[in-house]
Parts: sequence; structure tokens; C-alpha cells
Amino acid sequence: MKKISAIDIGTNSVKHRMFEYDNKSNNLNEISHLRMRYALGLGRDIYSKKHKKIRQKSIRRLGKILKKFEKTINLYDVDYVRACATAAFRQASNQELILDQLSDYSSIPIEIIDGVEEVKLISNLDISQFNPDMNYFIVDVGGGSTEVLLKKKNECIDSKSFPVGALSIHYLGKKGFSKEWSNIVDWLNKFKGNDISQIIGTGGGIRSLFKVKKEKSLPLKEFDLILKKINGLTKSEIIKKYNIRPDRAKLISKSGMIYSNIANELNIKKISVIPWGLVEGIAYSLVKKK
Repeated sequence: MKKISAIDIGTNSVKHRMFEYDNKSNNLNEISHLRMRYALGLGRDIYSKKHKKIRQKSIRRLGKILKKFEKTINLYDVDYVRACATAAFRQASNQELILDQLSDYSSIPIEIIDGVEEVKLISNLDISQFNPDMNYFIVDVGGGSTEVLLKKKNECIDSKSFPVGALSIHYLGKKGFSKEWSNIVDWLNKFKGNDISQIIGTGGGIRSLFKVKKEKSLPLKEFDLILKKINGLTKSEIIKKYNIRPDRAKLISKSGMIYSNIANELNIKKISVIPWGLVEGIAYSLVKKK
């Protein structure tokens, strides 16, 4: 039994998951009590300033978080570790400085992955619970990017990563988002007329939305009604009523808007959610290498 550590340094939060992997049965099981998540919000540094630099304060906080992760990794004698930084790091103008300073806190190697690699990691996620003969769009809306993957009969047909997410929408404004959305629509247009049964959503943003109805699948009409309900509430009301984390409560409507827009654009009538995201995709990538 091998131990695997996966770290996702995202635009909105930093996550650490630890897993046990049995190469005989090919099972990957999370050691759930070791799950860690910190709402660091690196994207605020990137999208709120023209210079697109991650601040020293954020670097220090991230360094301390990685130090905690490494302590747990060493304590449990982990065999394989992979740490991936996504959209906020991709856009940061001070990448080299950040990596250099983080090495003072931890020896964990950090990969700044591009959108293509992020999509590949999302494609690792297990969707065996769905009918393999159907066609699906797997969509992951993060803080700073959106990954879209078309699977037909369980085979990856096409995929794309777009530099717009729930947090970046806030700073882009209507004009900026319209420009990015037009790029998404241009790509989606080639799939119009395809028999796509549903969208499968991944990650914490859509899981938070599904908490409202406590369901795993919803018709698009019901999903849009949830969005309408959420848009009518304040951040504090969302936190109190649905027990959603403060950082997610702030972004939940923007995340949901992207899922809804994609479904409506392609006339997809159903949205489902799976309990996994990029960090689990990172773990699966380590399994595939072994």
C-alpha cells in the first residue's frame, strides 16, 4: 500500500489530500481525516492589480501552509507527492521570485501547470457511475479558469481551458467577461447538434450550489432556479442558510452562472455533480505514472 499526497494551489484556495493506493486492486482511497484546505485567495492579488504580482504577505502565508503540509507528509511517510499551481500562478509576473521564496519554507516541488495540463488532470476523474454509452461535458469552474472536456462513450474527444473563473469574473466586469465568454461560445459552437446528455460539474463551487437542494443531479430549470434564489441573498445569508464556506459563498453565483451559460448555450437539460475536483485528478496522475 503506497501513500500519495496531492496539493492544489488554486486561485481561491490551497488544498491538500492524502490517499492510499493499492496497486493490486488499483484502488485509490482518501485518508479523509488528513484533508486540509485554506482559503488563501491568491487571485485577489492577481486580478485586483494591474501589475499582476502575488504579494509578499500572500507568499509568506502560502509558505507557512506548505510547511504544514510537508510536516504531515513526513509524519505519514508519504511515497509520492505532487503539488500543482494553477491560474493565479500562471498569470503572476513574479513567478520566479515566489518559487524561490517558497523554497525557504518547504522542499515540496511546485509545478506551475498550464491550462492543457489542468484539463488532462480533470480528465483523470472517475465518472464510471454514469452510463458509458452517453456523451458528457465535464466542466470545472475554478477561481481563475474554466476547464471543459467532452467525453463520448468514455473517450476524451476534445477539451479546452479558458482564462475566466468565478473570482476573475468579479474583477473583469461585464465588458471583460463578455469578451472571454465570446471565446468560450466560439469553441462551444462546434458541438451544437451533438447529443450531449448532461454536464458533469467538478470542484467545490458546484458542490456548494448542490447543497441548496441536497441532490447530485438536477434538471437545468431547477439549477437555474437555485441560481436565482442565491442571487437574491446576501453573502451572510448564504453562509447561514446553507452552511457554505465564506469564500465560496462570495463566488457561488458567479461559478453557477458559467455552468448555466454553457448548458443553455448547448441546450443541455441536466447538470450533475461529482464529489471530486482537480486535487483528486492530481492524485490519479501519480497513480498512472506508477
